[in-house]
Amino acid sequence: MNKQEKLENIKREMEKCKLSILGMSEMRWEGEGETEYDEYKIVYKGGEHKVRGVGFMYKRDMEKHIMKIIPGSDRVIAMKINTIPVDTLLIQVYMPTSDAEDEEVDEIYKQVEEILEENGKGQVRTMIMGDFNSIV
Repeated sequence: MNKQEKLENIKREMEKCKLSILGMSEMRWEGEGETEYDEYKIVYKGGEHKVRGVGFMYKRDMEKHIMKIIPGSDRVIAMKINTIPVDTLLIQVYMPTSDAEDEEVDEIYKQVEEILEENGKGQVRTMIMGDFNSIV
């Protein structure tokens, strides 16, 4: 995601697949923020260096439905959307590889649980997605 051409590729794929929202892992962007690209908006959470990172890319006309963006860490970000018949909570995860320490993996699960605890109560449709770096 460090090059403009990659954003253009993602945009074309979203249009081709008729997607309004796309969760992304391994964005490799520094810091936290939002930016616009044509008719799309990107919200992201990265680290101090250009490694890891998660985010969402969505059509700007979806913005009126977005209730909340929850930037957990450079491995977890969430978005709560006002949808019918119930709200939707999207959680984008980028898990560490199997080489990682158990504490690091446990921290990611803890962040997901906290997001669910605070934002997943009541009638909320929840989707947890991303790169879980599993090995078969």
